Amino acid sequence: MIALDLDETVLTRNKEISTENREWIHRAYNEGVIVTFATGRGYKTVKDIYESLGLDIPMVLANGAEIWKKSGQILKRLYIEQNDIRMLHNIAKDADLTFWGYSDDQHVPGKKWTEESFALNFFKFAMRSDDPQVIHHLRKELQGYETIKVTWSNTDLVEISRKGVSKETGVRILCDHFGIDLSEVIAIGDNMNDMELIQAAGLGVAMGNAQSELKAVADEVTDTNENDGVAKTIQKYVREYSK
Repeated sequence: MIALDLDETVLTRNKEISTENREWIHRAYNEGVIVTFATGRGYKTVKDIYESLGLDIPMVLANGAEIWKKSGQILKRLYIEQNDIRMLHNIAKDADLTFWGYSDDQHVPGKKWTEESFALNFFKFAMRSDDPQVIHHLRKELQGYETIKVTWSNTDLVEISRKGVSKETGVRILCDHFGIDLSEVIAIGDNMNDMELIQAAGLGVAMGNAQSELKAVADEVTDTNENDGVAKTIQKYVREYSK
């Protein structure tokens, strides 16, 4: 299995899949490798990318809180407790932050949040600020709560899942479903929400543009997202696999 982060990994700065990345993802798939996205995005924001790739592949979305067997087939969702959603909403409102949540079939932005929204089952909640000090304080505050998991895929974000949920746990669920071991996974990513997966996978690869903390724990570092780092890793290891 190859587990691929999207933003700043597979995708260029223009949010597109390069020709080289597309070609080598297809080659891996055609060699019998299970290719999966492992991203912080929810389905509505990954749908166009998924469809543009032209492959019916499994997906680990929302930092591991939503796992898809393939298009249209949910394997599992892991929900945040509703009282935690209310707590997170109150923090975001009090701090005047941009925020949103992912529920079963909705992406609910803060501007459209109503009292009825609290009845939905949310598996991810996120907040954003342009002020680094606000983000730093928020991450530190929220990491003190025992029932939620705090991570981020960008410097201006705080992303929250249920405690114990990560891209690693999502990929583990997929591995169990397909009958393979995590040691047979190549994971490629660039940011802190990739950390556990990069450390646990058989081969953890950090992008050339990755956070320094991620590079420090990765088995190797590839080229940047603008220079087809994903394609270069697949080219190297799929050839070994197919011998």
